[in-house]
Amino acid sequence: MRWLISSWPQVWPNLAANVLWVPLAAVHHWLTRREIRHLHQQHRKALAAALAERSTS
Repeated sequence: MRWLISSWPQVWPNLAANVLWVPLAAVHHWLTRREIRHLHQQHRKALAAALAERSTS
């Protein structure tokens, strides 16, 4: 247990970074997936409109 106390100055920055990094990475992942999903929906609508226009002409 003494080794933990002596190595604490090297350990705590990594723990603090993980406390910040992991939630930020999760939020970034969620926002990126949301944006990609939105772009796919826009593309799907535009493609459907173009195909509908092509089939009527």
